[in-house]
Amino acid sequence: MSIVSFKSSQIPLGSRFSRWLIIEKAPPRPASKGPRPQYLCRCECGKEQVVLGQNLLNGASRSCGCFKRERDGAARRARIHISLGQRFGRWIVVGDLERHRRSTCLCRCDCGAEEQVLAQNLLNGTSQSCGCLKAAVNARLQTRHGEHDSRLYRIWRGMRQRCGNPNIPEYRNYGGRGIRTCPEWESYPNFRAWAILAGYEEELTIERKNVDGNYEPDNCAWIPLSSQGANRRNNIRVTAWGETRCLSEWARDPRAVVSRASIDQRIKRGWKPEAAITTPL
Repeated sequence: MSIVSFKSSQIPLGSRFSRWLIIEKAPPRPASKGPRPQYLCRCECGKEQVVLGQNLLNGASRSCGCFKRERDGAARRARIHISLGQRFGRWIVVGDLERHRRSTCLCRCDCGAEEQVLAQNLLNGTSQSCGCLKAAVNARLQTRHGEHDSRLYRIWRGMRQRCGNPNIPEYRNYGGRGIRTCPEWESYPNFRAWAILAGYEEELTIERKNVDGNYEPDNCAWIPLSSQGANRRNNIRVTAWGETRCLSEWARDPRAVVSRASIDQRIKRGWKPEAAITTPL
């Protein structure tokens, strides 16, 4: 079947995939990366079964099993006859049939790879390539923007993982505290459009202005990585000369003559902030 453009969660009812006819949407299958869409399907033989949407789209499931049984039976009953140059999917037969307990023949894939393939697997359609066909189908299904390897995409993916995947350690400090990604940013193209307009550059990182707020346009900005630590929940903030900053920022102030640790210890001992920052050791 040709590759379709809709998502596995948006397959129209009544669609046909080989021998499957989609009847209705079934409850999704739980998975670590999020629920996986499923559909109740009816095979041409009359059997009904729940099938993953991804398996319908990539051709991994074409029937309840009756198609394979019929083909396998026909292959066993018929005398195996495979000719040089004969094509099976992406395979082209380039070597004579070697008759053993399980007959094989040398095949060359369209990508250039060569290997011995079981004759039965060629005849019943189980093997159609060296594996490159499945990789191409999956890439087509999963990649719509061509930026899976970009830094911005990794930032977007990490943001969604922290808020939505309870199986990672970072979830405790984000999704576990009720922090969510706004619905608009569930789509990478939407997030990318905001990022560019908001001044994204490779050396910047995303920052939530309110550490208890969600990831959404009004609460996020791009800042240098060195500045991100100033907005952590566990930072100690000190007010001096009418201005409130975290200790790390005061330690970098031109008026500071001691380290952050020294300022911290002095304030804990009761020093006034201005004196703690400007008094030499």
